[in-house]
Amino acid sequence: HTPHPPHSNPSFSVCKSHGCEDAPPHRLPGPSLPAGCGGSLKQQGTVAQVMVTAAWAAIEGQCDSADSRGKGHCTDRNESGASGQDEGDAAAALEQLMGETAGARPSAAEAGSSEEVREVKSLGYAKISVLLGFCGLMILWIALTIKWACDGSLPARLAIWGLLPEAYAAITVRAVAALLRLKTSGPTPVVVLRNCVTDKTALELAEALRLYGKKAELVSLEIPYNMQLGEQGLRALVDVILQEELPIEELDLSYNPQLGEAAIKCVQPLLERKGSRLTTLRLADCSLDGSSIKGLAATASRLRLQTLDLSGNGFADAGEQLVDLLEAPVLEELYLNCCNLQPGDVQALAEQLPYTSLRALQLAGNDIGGEGLQALAEHLPKSQVDEIGLEGNKLK
Repeated sequence: HTPHPPHSNPSFSVCKSHGCEDAPPHRLPGPSLPAGCGGSLKQQGTVAQVMVTAAWAAIEGQCDSADSRGKGHCTDRNESGASGQDEGDAAAALEQLMGETAGARPSAAEAGSSEEVREVKSLGYAKISVLLGFCGLMILWIALTIKWACDGSLPARLAIWGLLPEAYAAITVRAVAALLRLKTSGPTPVVVLRNCVTDKTALELAEALRLYGKKAELVSLEIPYNMQLGEQGLRALVDVILQEELPIEELDLSYNPQLGEAAIKCVQPLLERKGSRLTTLRLADCSLDGSSIKGLAATASRLRLQTLDLSGNGFADAGEQLVDLLEAPVLEELYLNCCNLQPGDVQALAEQLPYTSLRALQLAGNDIGGEGLQALAEHLPKSQVDEIGLEGNKLK
């Protein structure tokens, strides 16, 4: 047996007769770890330790076997073969251990991969559920929007939700009816409907006023520019106001020339009702004339009107009827713009001014001439009038 050098480590000396050389400390015999085995650094360190232990155990076994025979070196071929077999067995055991270790690592990787797949699938199911729920809500919203648009309640609902000003929601009779029906808190004091009221829809509006007018605390009904509104529809509205005793204070029927004298006939009961709250009546451009307002003038002393607008009607030579209207005890504003008044009509009005409660008189767009202007200048200082409109009268 070859003696070890003083400076060498006995653990690294092998029997030269077996063809073994001193192995450097950093390089061990036997198969090395395969590159890219996929394990962590900790796992690789454990495998290396196992390899070192197995290799040196085999080498020390060879040397101890040789020493027991009392020989300085290995000469027996059978013993050399046995030693080689031992080395082969150690190497096979090492390779088997490495194979088992390498085989165990993919199993862990596969387990991790399966877990990730399950997590991805679970996350995918959650996203799909949220997406389906959102799509379902969108479909429901679209269906409800179509339904509300068809029944006319969509503008009213948007107004109630605060997405649309209430004034812009009153675009159709159905929308107003829905607004009065759906609104559960707060009043709706004013209803304005233009170019949408006919005799048929007036019946729908009357029914809505009957059911919800008091709850809405309605005080102003404005339905100008409704050319399809006739006497039948207007009478239905007035009847509901009378029957339900709605606190209507303002009624605007302006720019409905198709009504004519029917406007006065339909409104007359509302004006004469005991305890009537109607203080503002607008009948501008309703094709009225002197004969049309005779009935209104005859009951003027019982009227509680404060504002009366008769602009745009033809009252030429109707000074007498206009003077009778001035007998309304609380009348403060009278609009007679563009009524084709003649100087004699203006003179009759001017003479009556000191005996009225009138504070504003609008006479714009009439041909009153110098004679009418002179009459006004003579009687205005004795009256309570503090506002007068004379524009467009070709004054000289």
